[in-house]
Amino acid sequence: MLTIVTIVAICVTVLIFPIFVNISLFYTKNDKKIFFGLGLYGINLMGGYAEKFKKGISVFLNGKKRFYIYYKNMFKLRAKVKPLRDYHFISIYYYWDLGLKNTAAAAFSGFTAAWLTEMFFGPVAMKKPYIKAGADINIYECEDVFDLYFKGTVALNLLALFLSAIKILTEKMIYAIRKTAK
Repeated sequence: MLTIVTIVAICVTVLIFPIFVNISLFYTKNDKKIFFGLGLYGINLMGGYAEKFKKGISVFLNGKKRFYIYYKNMFKLRAKVKPLRDYHFISIYYYWDLGLKNTAAAAFSGFTAAWLTEMFFGPVAMKKPYIKAGADINIYECEDVFDLYFKGTVALNLLALFLSAIKILTEKMIYAIRKTAK
């Protein structure tokens, strides 16, 4: 009896234990690439970069594998991917390095970046006060610079993933039944 209770307690704990997924994105104007990284509990699992080419986007993973996403297939891909809504950002941080040759334009771009930051973080902070948010904006005079760095942590659990998978599969079955009934 004790082993059954122990097994059930372990299963419930594993299902509701939070999983922390770390996401990092970095874009530089000079490289014209978006570098990314994904990890669990602060340990990097996967990384790489994405860049544009003539017919689409090239994604290079972990320094070993490259695959291509063609522009003509992107709309088809969008219809196949269902969004996962059972997750919560618990931390968001980004910084911008902005600079233009014209000092007044650099100051205006800094003001615009600060305004956009407030427009984004203000409502988010009001709606979800548990989010740890931060932003830094660096303005460079007489330099042409544009770098953007984003880092976020998402919390989810296996129960939410299972429920989302069941929901998606149920929708697929209902769609298939309706399609065969017609």
